[in-house]
Amino acid sequence: MKFNTGSKTKKVILGVMSGTSCDGLDLALCLFGGEFPKVDFEIISTQCFQYSAEWREKLQNCMHCSALELAKLENEWSRKVAEDICEFIGSQEIKPELIGFHGHTIFHQPQHGFTVQMGSGATISRLTGIDTICDFRQQDVALGGQGAPLVPIGEKWLFEEFEGFMNLGGFSNVTNRIKETNGSETMQAYDVCALNIVLNQLCGKIGLAYDADGKIAAQGKISTSLIEALKKVDYHQMQLQGSLGLEWVEAELFPVVQRFAEIESLSVEDQIATYTEFCAITCAHAMPSGKYLLSGGGTHNSYLLDRIRAHTQSTIEVPETELNDFKEALIFAFLAGLRAEGLQNTLASVTGASHSGINGAFYKA
Repeated sequence: MKFNTGSKTKKVILGVMSGTSCDGLDLALCLFGGEFPKVDFEIISTQCFQYSAEWREKLQNCMHCSALELAKLENEWSRKVAEDICEFIGSQEIKPELIGFHGHTIFHQPQHGFTVQMGSGATISRLTGIDTICDFRQQDVALGGQGAPLVPIGEKWLFEEFEGFMNLGGFSNVTNRIKETNGSETMQAYDVCALNIVLNQLCGKIGLAYDADGKIAAQGKISTSLIEALKKVDYHQMQLQGSLGLEWVEAELFPVVQRFAEIESLSVEDQIATYTEFCAITCAHAMPSGKYLLSGGGTHNSYLLDRIRAHTQSTIEVPETELNDFKEALIFAFLAGLRAEGLQNTLASVTGASHSGINGAFYKA
């Protein structure tokens, strides 16, 4: 966290993020000083509203709902999000002037021209009484982009001391800062692999929400043939990948894991060990050299971190717990700040869109 108390221009923004792992709703109340995009920041306060088992099941399965069921669920969930926001800001001395709301991704198929994040910005702005910006991805997809990743523009401006970034979340994604020969800088980013979204579902088969500290993976048997098969999945064969969604995991990835589990009689523990090793190899390969900032829920898995370090020559740094756990919420607050100022908040070099855009639907309270 860094902040220049002498900054004349200050803006307080609440970042709200619900990730694909369905572990909870992350809220980060952030103070930005200076003129966007080159601002100082401070995370004032954070809170994660853990999802109940019932809500986790609803969010994990909502892609199979009918249109009417999904509309009802979106309304119910949006009201729950608004209640959580009101509870959080009610305990704060400083109130946000703006909310940057990511929503919860239900469908992500940019190759077919659409992406859907559940969550009504209109409902949230009305119930909280705070201007809300949401739907950050749709316009980028309309411009021919992947609509993801969105975080790299925040990494570019807020963490200039790092050459690269790796987020270990439901999906693992990497950002590399490329120095051009003419002295300019390009941000290159893509989803590396499905991470916790797979490991958590495997853990669910033995009655656990996740593999705490990687203890299950550390004890399982690794199948090298399954790792090789996973490497041959089409997406992993691409030189520079794009973005992944749950639909791809269910259609392309789980069948490979299931097939080898049956052929080799792999226990769930062996599947977890093998998939953890595959992710470590894949993530390490995406970090060629330099100083990398790692964040996300996967950084709490010390076994996974050890395996990544074993496969890379890069220097890896994990930030303090608050910044680590709420980095994405911080950056969606930053994206909202850019949008409010009429500044570009996506990078075409990252998403593949025809040009960088000013993305997000703005709902006045």
